[in-house]
Amino acid sequence: MSLVVFSRHAQRRMKLYNISPQDVIQIVDEFFSASIEKSGRYETLSDLHREKHRHPLKVVFEKVDDKIIIVTVYPLKKGRLL
Repeated sequence: MSLVVFSRHAQRRMKLYNISPQDVIQIVDEFFSASIEKSGRYETLSDLHREKHRHPLKVVFEKVDDKIIIVTVYPLKKGRLL
């Protein structure tokens, strides 16, 4: 696993929505286990923690070399489903 860095914005969203860093890291790990590891910006939706947050989590992150930067993370609301 690469080094994971959380942006200030992501840290604030995680605190606001009570999302743990372990939840986000697990979602990113799942994404890269199913995808090719290339540098770039990615968005992913995850149903892994729906029972805890009542909505799927959306994670936006960038992969630059061996570093993963979490840009933002939040629960999808307003009736959006996977």
